[in-house]
Amino acid sequence: MVRRPDRRVGLAAALAAGIACVVAAGCAAPRPGAADPRASDLPLDAWLTMIQDPAGAVRPCVRVAAPYHSLVFARAADGFTSGLEVQVVARRSGTQVGGGVGSSRVVVGDYAATRSTKQLEVAAPLRLRGDEPVTLEVAARVTGTSRVWYRQLAHEPRVLAAMPVWIAAVHTNLEPAANGGHVLAAGADSLRLEIVLQRQPRRREWPAGGLDLVTEVSGPDLERPRRQRSAVAVDVPDPATLVQVWPRDSLPFGQCRLQIVLESVSGVERLQLPREPALTFVNLQVPWADDRAWKRHLVWLDDLVSTDARDALRDLPAADRAPAWTAVWDSLGRGEPGGGVEAQRRHLQRIVDADDRFGGFGRGALSDRGRTYIRWGEPARIEVVADARTPGASWEIWVYPGLGRRFLFFDANGLGDYRLQREEPFLD
Repeated sequence: MVRRPDRRVGLAAALAAGIACVVAAGCAAPRPGAADPRASDLPLDAWLTMIQDPAGAVRPCVRVAAPYHSLVFARAADGFTSGLEVQVVARRSGTQVGGGVGSSRVVVGDYAATRSTKQLEVAAPLRLRGDEPVTLEVAARVTGTSRVWYRQLAHEPRVLAAMPVWIAAVHTNLEPAANGGHVLAAGADSLRLEIVLQRQPRRREWPAGGLDLVTEVSGPDLERPRRQRSAVAVDVPDPATLVQVWPRDSLPFGQCRLQIVLESVSGVERLQLPREPALTFVNLQVPWADDRAWKRHLVWLDDLVSTDARDALRDLPAADRAPAWTAVWDSLGRGEPGGGVEAQRRHLQRIVDADDRFGGFGRGALSDRGRTYIRWGEPARIEVVADARTPGASWEIWVYPGLGRRFLFFDANGLGDYRLQREEPFLD
């Protein structure tokens, strides 16, 4: 980041005072993630479980859940109505080997209820050929609209059949985010998981190595995942709800990935049944007790506070960091709508977004483009210009008319590894 002392805010006084269309089986399906103008990022959850059908047969089932506020409601005689249609195609080595469909409809009495976080759930029972692993291509469409969402799940029939219980559902205290994901609310002191286990009706044998429920959290600030493990009792009821709690200060900052696994280990044999897909969420709390992460957050204050102020923050003991950090943002957010709380939230969310947008050559929030985005936000426009002297090389120019500046990034090898070359005045 090019530094400009005239744009810093001196905070020595403040510190001294108070130191984030698939169709039914038999038809072709667009690949998840493929460019499709109909697709949109909906805050949906999808997972694989098992059901017992009316004939007593045990079958795999894809379940999809969507909060009401992500749906499209139409006025009906008895209130407002919406629905969700789910279609799954199963493939093995590129060949379709089955699939399933499901749908559900909801009616609410007033408009306010359509904006709630209550979820509409759809079950799509599957029929498959063979017992080798398959890929499940899931498409969920809001009934009567072009709003479509895609996801891929992995399914291993043999592993699922060998487990005496399955993960039927997971309930959390996460809140939906504006971008369609999930976020741990600012006021929450922990992540609470309520994991619902369902008995397999045809398998009463318990694994010789016992059975554990394992949750594993990973994130950009962690060198290795953190795990919690709890034993599943042989006499567990059906259904059973197991609760695990992750204190907020044990969670990494930023985009977190939570994998839930049923695991049995006997000697050298390990049987694992993960809940697919993993849960992802954003945690916007700075990890005060983590020295390494704390120093990294001070790097992202470059160009916002003076060097002396950052040095003073760096030397603080862990117990004094939170109030000092709040004092920084109270000063920076003075006069803005939402004050320091909103200014801090916007800054931390930009760090998460930069990790997502500018990764590939290390952590995105530490790249030149990432740090520029964190400091100044989205540019008014971005110009990409081929370099006339170097084949394959290009320039990316970020223009900020309101700031009166532009930033020139150079990719020397055509790989997307843009480095800041210079910053210069700009008059629109």
